[in-house]
Amino acid sequence: MKLIPKGYSKKRKYIYLFPVLLFAFLIFLNVGSFSFYKKTKSNSNSNKSSNSNLNASEINFTPDTIPSIVTQASFVKAGLLFDMSLNKLVWLKGINNRCDIASLSKMMTILIVIECIRLGKYNWESLVKIPREAPYVGGSSVYLREGEVFTVRDLVKSSLIASGNDACYSLAVFTAGNENLFARIMNWQAEELGMDSTYYSNSTGMPTFGRGIDNFSTPHDLLLLANELLKYKEILAYTAMSEDYIYHGLDKFSFENHNTLVGNYKSDVDGLKTGFTQGAGFCLVATANRANHRIINIILGVKNSNKRDEIVAGMMSKYYDQIGLGKLGEPVKKTQGN
Repeated sequence: MKLIPKGYSKKRKYIYLFPVLLFAFLIFLNVGSFSFYKKTKSNSNSNKSSNSNLNASEINFTPDTIPSIVTQASFVKAGLLFDMSLNKLVWLKGINNRCDIASLSKMMTILIVIECIRLGKYNWESLVKIPREAPYVGGSSVYLREGEVFTVRDLVKSSLIASGNDACYSLAVFTAGNENLFARIMNWQAEELGMDSTYYSNSTGMPTFGRGIDNFSTPHDLLLLANELLKYKEILAYTAMSEDYIYHGLDKFSFENHNTLVGNYKSDVDGLKTGFTQGAGFCLVATANRANHRIINIILGVKNSNKRDEIVAGMMSKYYDQIGLGKLGEPVKKTQGN
């Protein structure tokens, strides 16, 4: 019989004990991130801008529709047009239909990031080391490399403007320790906002390719999310930009806003987010503030991006014209006496 060296069993026990303790410690840190967010979020609603004065419970979902503003509804799987200034729902189609939402998921990711900034978990200039998995997330990218370091600000604008999945994933990992835990925070936040028909598997909206449920939502729930985002002036500072850039070391990397309406109607359209996957089709949550009169247009499941943009621009223009403010891109009509 082979002799076992003295002390072997004791050493072996400690060898196996270390990874167990390490795993437990990492779980503690990650759960701590989740607990921090829940506790401080529930106790703080200050420092928000006045871009939106509506709480989720105050949004009027009773339809007061104007059918004439939409001529191509057959191309849209689901959507709505909401007048925030009047708190009025003026067009809807399949408002409670669950649809894949692709990169519209990033709206929730960035909402959580900005709230973490406001709550003091980190700040705009905090440095984020790009994790190993980020360059391999797929889809839209700003070509981040493992080990590069960027500010939270750079990653937020890369997520919102260029729809960079690598940037968005990096923010999720930085915030929660791993993307699975971040998705739990996303779903908790959705529940807090009353988004009862929404589910997030990941931070980016990338398809799960059979490994889970693709992120989904409804026009109803996306309106609740858009309303919450518009309470933060920082959001529009970036979504209103038609282009921007980051630096990879000394190399400048420029990118354009996937929401081309921002560039086409600079004085009117200032957000919010596009999305596309094969399953979701072409989606857009757009907002305009023509003559300080804000509206939100949500369109899901269109077959191509040009048709999506045409439908949204046409709908917004017709509605603004209907209420006496003229069409997008035109000089604002001044009412008599002004």
